[in-house]
This record gives sequence, structure tokens and C-alpha cells, in this order.
Amino acid sequence: MGVNEVVTAYGAAWNETDEAARRKLLDDGWADDAVYCDPTATINGRDALVAHIAGFHQQFPGARIDQASGVDEHDGWLRFAWRMVGPDGATIMVGGNIKVSTRTLTSAIVLEVGQGDFETAIALSFILLAVILVLITFFTVLQQRRPRA
Repeated sequence: MGVNEVVTAYGAAWNETDEAARRKLLDDGWADDAVYCDPTATINGRDALVAHIAGFHQQFPGARIDQASGVDEHDGWLRFAWRMVGPDGATIMVGGNIKVSTRTLTSAIVLEVGQGDFETAIALSFILLAVILVLITFFTVLQQRRPRA
């Protein structure tokens, strides 16, 4: 099985709600002792990943994971971008599977809300708004300073 097929089966496993079908998808491309790691958990082995994905479906019913880029492979590591899409089609989170760091500010906010930590989510939202305001101000000033033709 090639790299692209492994990632396709892996992504399909995240979208599979039936445990037996999810396990079958992971049997072909996930080693018994492989390690999955994201900001919320480190999972050792295929059986633990099957259970972890079940937890994803419980926490985010109707959500799916879509691959958002091609696959890069280097020294046995795979890298690709992904996005979590809600049942309404809206993107909930985005990530890049680069080493352990896959969180963006927006996905951190959603994660905190999902865990019930509304104070942290609100604080992160204010940080995001501040960053947006700084960027808008910067680009507005930059545009005003640009010589007109």
C-alpha cells in the first residue's frame, strides 16, 4: 500500500462510525504499535486509536475529517493538512499533522468549548480579535502610505 492509500484509509477510518469497519480500514495502513499524537492525546497502538476515534464521534456527532492537501513523506513520517467539517458543512478545525503541533487559534477555541472551558475559549477569542484588528490596522496604514499612480 502506497503513502496516499495509507492516508486515504486513515482518513476514511476517522469518518467511519462503525467500529468493525473502522478497524478494517486501520488494519491495512496502521501498525499494531504505531503512535498517534495530537494536542489532546497520545495513543499507542491500533486498538487504542480505534477507541479514540469512537470518542471523536461521541464528542462531535456528524463531523468528518477531510484531507486538505497532498501527502508529504520523509523518513517514515507523513504530513498532510486536514480539516474537521461539521454536519452543516462548516469547517470546525484545521490542522497540518506536522510533528505534534496541529492546533491553530480557531481550532483551540473550538477544542476549549468542546471541553467546557468557556473562559479560556472567550480569552482565546479576544486574542484572535486583537490579532485581526492589528492586521487590519497594519494593512490599512500600509495601503494609505502606498504611492498612488
